Amino acid sequence: MRIISYIQSIPGSWWPQGGAINPQNGFWNVEVWLGFKRDAGKNLSIAVILVSEMITKFLRNMKQKQRSPGNMILYHILITQLIIMDKVTVTRI
Repeated sequence: MRIISYIQSIPGSWWPQGGAINPQNGFWNVEVWLGFKRDAGKNLSIAVILVSEMITKFLRNMKQKQRSPGNMILYHILITQLIIMDKVTVTRI
């Protein structure tokens, strides 16, 4: 499992948050980046996803390398193949 988020005013722009989720005694937490001050008032979605090992490796590489346009296109293609387990929408204040 992993966490991804996006600002709803930019459709399809999902961003990985933290690393893989490793529950401890059935509990887990992940810090999520919810945009910048300029995003105040915007709705953001945060989702818990199940990912394959291939996508896990890709997300790890994305975090370590610069987000090139080619990588971002591939990322957006892969993100459509995810299984979203749960999703919540929040408003940045």
